[in-house]
Amino acid sequence: MTWTVQEPMARSCHAIAHEGRVWLVDPLTDDQALDAVERLGEVAGLIQLLDRHNRDCQTLAKRYGVPHL
Repeated sequence: MTWTVQEPMARSCHAIAHEGRVWLVDPLTDDQALDAVERLGEVAGLIQLLDRHNRDCQTLAKRYGVPHL
């Protein structure tokens, strides 16, 4: 699943689901998108691809109680 936030620059975030677990990649907080993510399964972790892609990784890792990788 992918969601894109239209800001001054469009930014996309991804959720990868497998066997009831979901990994978020460079996520931003968007309640509608996160509701859809939660329907895919249990959030297992957050993946930050680049050090400058901070986005909402730490906040969401705390929210879900999962590792921020």
